[in-house]
Amino acid sequence: MATVSSQGKSGTFRGLSTNPTLNLLCVWAGPGFVVLYSIGILAAGMVPPNPPTSTASEIVSHYTSDATGLRIGCILMATGAALIAPWAVAIAMQIRRSELGSPVLTYSALASAFFVAIDASVIPTLWALATFRAGQIAPDITLTLNDAGWFLFMFPWQLGGGIWFIAVALSILTAPAWNRVYPRWIGWLSLWFCLLTIGDSLVAFFKAGPFAYNGIFTFYLPFTILLAWVVILTWATAHAVNRQSATEGTAFFPAAA
Repeated sequence: MATVSSQGKSGTFRGLSTNPTLNLLCVWAGPGFVVLYSIGILAAGMVPPNPPTSTASEIVSHYTSDATGLRIGCILMATGAALIAPWAVAIAMQIRRSELGSPVLTYSALASAFFVAIDASVIPTLWALATFRAGQIAPDITLTLNDAGWFLFMFPWQLGGGIWFIAVALSILTAPAWNRVYPRWIGWLSLWFCLLTIGDSLVAFFKAGPFAYNGIFTFYLPFTILLAWVVILTWATAHAVNRQSATEGTAFFPAAA
């Protein structure tokens, strides 16, 4: 692969010519995640979520009434979750281009994104497990597995979406104008989205109302924000990859002495 160099304000940088096709495949994995995860959660009958006040017998009934549809939905969700990883790598590559010095924000974004991918995969796994033995085991176990899936959906936002939002935002807002890859408004939007999802951890305190796991501030708003963020970042990253390809640049690193 050809090597290219460019002179920046802080010195000489060296990079590798980019393969736009592979980059864009990773970029469009983001919408693939959105489509598969959304179809899956709908097919599984998880929207609207069962109220946390549901009895164990009601939850068992939910998991046995259409077990096949629920399992298919969980498979689609797990497949969609796997697409988070390549999408996150595509974003991290663009963050690295604008991050001077040690790539702490790049690695923070990647680590957080992989946590999100694992978390998003475990959620449908728990729900599939719940339907696998529903009606054959104690109803309270099925109820707990159902709760566990919803808690993983929302509760650990700090390690997942929260850090990811912040890492992306800071990488944009701290980048010098001459080396900025994403528009600054995406950085501010990411911080705003992070603040709007902060209430997810409150699901531990409420079984009813807007902060329960079927509430507007813990499920509907954060899920909508995540989908919007994926669409916006996909659009911006695709443009960044195309610009990078046009100039034969890629992630630049300080040239060896």
